[in-house]
Amino acid sequence: MATFRKRNNTWRAEVYKNGMRKSGSFDTKAQAKAWAAKVEADIETDLVNPGCTKTVADAFERYGNEVSVDKKGKRYEQIKLKAFARDHLAKIKLSELTPTNIADWRDSRLKKVSPASVNRELNLISAVLSTAKRDWGWIQSNPVSEIRRPKNPRPRERRISEIEIQKILDALNYNNIIIDVGAD
Repeated sequence: MATFRKRNNTWRAEVYKNGMRKSGSFDTKAQAKAWAAKVEADIETDLVNPGCTKTVADAFERYGNEVSVDKKGKRYEQIKLKAFARDHLAKIKLSELTPTNIADWRDSRLKKVSPASVNRELNLISAVLSTAKRDWGWIQSNPVSEIRRPKNPRPRERRISEIEIQKILDALNYNNIIIDVGAD
């Protein structure tokens, strides 16, 4: 949506569409309206969207430098983001990134690591792409949210046996002394 204001002898046009803002000053209102219509059309067709030129690697790098640094697990995230930046997925332009690209990455990754690891990595990639969408305006949607995730394995359910407890206590030379903490 464009707004127009007259300031002294010039017309100021402001366009806000799809989370992007542009403004300019013109001699006449007709020039301002023509410019605003062109900018709105460009935004609609993604010509002004920085995602057209940015790659997934650019998103990984910016996320690592701006967002990860404030997190408790920043070291892990930055290591993973640098590893992702060397992957074939990182070379794809954000404007050309599709759920199929993410699914292909997921399938190739599942051949190397467990489904739980892939899910953790997909969570990080999704966080990067959500930030690129929401905060930076680089993309229109997060393709990670459109793919099927691998099933995590069942959690471990093992209890230590009495024999194992006794072996541990013996190894530690621990004598089971019961202390009565009764009232005086």
